[in-house]
Amino acid sequence: MKKITAILAAVLLVVACKKDDSYSGGSGVVDNSTSVDFKSLMLLVNVKNSDTSFVVTEQIDSIELYLNDSFWTYATSEIYDTSKVAYTVQNNLKIASSQVNYLVLADRVETPLTTASAGDYAAYLNGVFDVNPGQYACLVKSFQLKFEDGHTETFYPNSYHVFEIKYGSSNAFVGNIELKTY
Repeated sequence: MKKITAILAAVLLVVACKKDDSYSGGSGVVDNSTSVDFKSLMLLVNVKNSDTSFVVTEQIDSIELYLNDSFWTYATSEIYDTSKVAYTVQNNLKIASSQVNYLVLADRVETPLTTASAGDYAAYLNGVFDVNPGQYACLVKSFQLKFEDGHTETFYPNSYHVFEIKYGSSNAFVGNIELKTY
């Protein structure tokens, strides 16, 4: 009787401890929340020249954004039709006397989990920047402009802008931001 019980217990142990290969390494281990995952920042950007004029370009490129000093993304403005703007060319750059706003939609850069060991997953979770409702600072660290002769130049405004993320929102409007080339 003891032998049968021991064999039955061993068989149950082997069956119960079978290998499970169904783990996919997704972004949430347990998710009981009903909240919306925050993903995107929206900005209206204009670029002021060293005097009182504004830069006119088709697109502002490589806008480096941080959220509370954590890297958010490199973004590019939407394409702007410059044919409708009165401008002059100064120092190889299109310049207008009135402000030109460029729309920037900056989606969060998410690093995919490529390995699924416990240590890799722990490092991944420690590196995730959790965005909760409240006040945040958006840093525009740098951006690039394309000049009339085709070369690009990077500018470093290091400009902070405070905004609020509301509960249940998946995006937030940072504001109308004036960047400077000087």
